[in-house]
This record gives sequence, structure tokens and C-alpha cells, in this order.
Amino acid sequence: MAFSHSFHNNAYGSHQSMPFDNSVRSEPSWKLETYPVELAAHDPELFELSLSPRQDSLRQSDFIQSLASTLVKPRATDESRPQRISTAFPQQEDTDVVLLSFDSVAFHVHSQTVLGASDNAFGFRLLQPGRQEDDNDVIQIDEHSEVLNILLHIIYSISCISYQPSFEVLQTAAERMRHYGMVVNTYVQPSTPMFDVLSSHAPGRALHLYALAAHFDLYDLAVVASEHLLSFRLSSLTEDMVKRIGAPYLRCLFALHLGRKEALKRVLITPPRGHPTTLMCTARSQEQFALDWVLIAAQIVSDASPDISSHYMVALLRPLKDQTSCETCKANLYKRLEQLTEQWGLVKRTI
Repeated sequence: MAFSHSFHNNAYGSHQSMPFDNSVRSEPSWKLETYPVELAAHDPELFELSLSPRQDSLRQSDFIQSLASTLVKPRATDESRPQRISTAFPQQEDTDVVLLSFDSVAFHVHSQTVLGASDNAFGFRLLQPGRQEDDNDVIQIDEHSEVLNILLHIIYSISCISYQPSFEVLQTAAERMRHYGMVVNTYVQPSTPMFDVLSSHAPGRALHLYALAAHFDLYDLAVVASEHLLSFRLSSLTEDMVKRIGAPYLRCLFALHLGRKEALKRVLITPPRGHPTTLMCTARSQEQFALDWVLIAAQIVSDASPDISSHYMVALLRPLKDQTSCETCKANLYKRLEQLTEQWGLVKRTI
């Protein structure tokens, strides 16, 4: 009898209505395992076992219950639970394995592709004795479908950015890669889809992205995140975050902040050029003009964070033009502000 189910969209893509009849789901293959929960959900008629004389004396239901330690578990999932089919990984002629997430989303994949990306048979889930390539096994994976979807996109080198996965899902996927025998440094490198989607979270989750990159020694990803940490107060780092980042990358982050503060001093320390004295602009007035610059510059350095913009500095220094009537001093001030903008723009913004 055919059953049709319709499902809603979610983070791993919309799911098409799938008919659960003989054309889609064949009779489940059975194997003997210790699995004391499944048996009660299946009809006793499925178990045609040759009983010993002593067992013949037991009622069939009592006998079935006595086998709780050696129950028959189907490779397919319980048909009473609705399944959804990933639109990113639907059934195809050459797919030979179905990976089923714990929230019942089926991903049809190529076993050789998955095995080629893993050094432990995808967490040893694809190591099944006597398994044939055309078995179309349904293998339960203890992951949420959103995480499993990301892992499979990584394996197939497909971008998952269209699903707009949250940073938490991406971080979980990265953490789980090791469990499934996937080398994180191989799949999260510049120009890879996973690198791009993680980088997209740099503006809003810079610290957590930097910590993730540091944890897996992903230097290029840490560089991307570090540019968005220029305004972060390093004194607010928690002990847990410090441990996760680790000494090498923490040192790089401190060096970035301190280096830009020192560079800011160098950029601001020199006042505008002087000029030969005139009746309208004496040496004393020029000295006062330079002193006013130094005082404002010192205040900027004292208050500034490493992400201070040149526009902000110019806005604080430009009013000096109103403190002199000398046109030459004003022209030199404008040139100095242009020089400041250019020099500050060249200061490194990343680790």
C-alpha cells in the first residue's frame, strides 16, 4: 500500500514529497544484533525461527520476549516514522548508501566518495561485514541533519552557503570532522567551500571564528577573523576562550593590537611642516600650532582602539586650521592630514 508524505523546508533544503511504496522502499534486510528495543515494534510473524523442543513449549510471545539480548534489528528504519529526503543528496542511479540522521533525514551518497574523504570509514559506520556495493544500506548516523548536511557538502566539495547555516552548526560540523576521519586542515583552506562559508561569519562572530581557527591551526581563517577583532577589548577574554585559542594565536592577536598602537604613535607624532617666519606668522605662533597638534595626537593615541579610522583622526585634527590665520600653515596642515591618512591605511590590519 503506498503512502505519501509532504514535508516542510528547513536548513538542509526543502524536501520533496516521497512515496513510501515498493518502488522506493524495499523489504528491509535483517541482521542479528543485540538491540533490545526494536523487536516490540515488529510483527512476530517476521521471526520464523527454528525452535528447540524446549522452546516449542513456550508461547510465541514469551519466546520472543526471552530473546531480548539477541534481537533482530532491521537495517532500514522503522516505517512508522516519516522520513525526509535531502534535496541536496537525493537518490540517484549510482548512489549505494543511505545515511540517515537521527531526525530521520535520508542522504543518498556514494560510498566510495565518502570512504575516500575519511581515514576511518566515516567513523567506522561504513565498515559492515559482507556488505556489497549495491546493497543500498540505510546507516544510522548519530548527527542532526543540519550537521550531517554540512559534513557531506564538505566531502563532495559543494558550497552550503545557500542554506545559510548558523555558525553553531558550522562549528559543530568542524568539531565532528575528526570523529569521521576527516582532516580539518585539508577541507578548510582558502578557496574551499567550507572556508568561504566560515569566513562569511567573521563580521558577527569574529572571536568565536578566531578561536575555532586557532583550535585547528587554520592560520588563513584566523587572519580573516583577526581583522574583525581590532575593536575587541582583549582584557575581556574569558579563561575558557584563552584556553581554546591557545598561546600561539593569542600572542598573534596581542601583537596585532600592540603593533597598531605603536604604528599609530609613529603616524601621529610628526606635526605639520613649518615655514619661514613672516610678520603674520612668527616662529612662536608656529611652535604653538605644532604643540596643539601634538596634544591632540596624544589624546587620540591614549583613547584609540586598534581599529580607529583615519577619518576620525582627521576630524579631530582638521579644526586646527581655525587656530591660525596663516594660509601657509593651513596648506601644510592639509598636506599632513593627507599623509596621515595614507600612512595609517598601510598599517597591517591582520595577524
